[in-house]
Amino acid sequence: MSFEDMLSASVRKVNSLQLEADEKVRSLAIGEAEDISEVVLASSRADVAMRLMMELRNKFLDAYQALSRITG
Repeated sequence: MSFEDMLSASVRKVNSLQLEADEKVRSLAIGEAEDISEVVLASSRADVAMRLMMELRNKFLDAYQALSRITG
């Protein structure tokens, strides 16, 4: 598996978690959700996944900028 494939799969997974959380929140809002803990858990998973993705992005940007300074 290439780095590009891994990155694409990670972005798809984060998107999937976000969509799942959105659906659970929607079902809670219209009264279909039976257990609020499932809604909270799905939202927390999506939040953690997004934060991790943003931290990885920031680290990659920092590394790229460091390499640009070295080679430039």
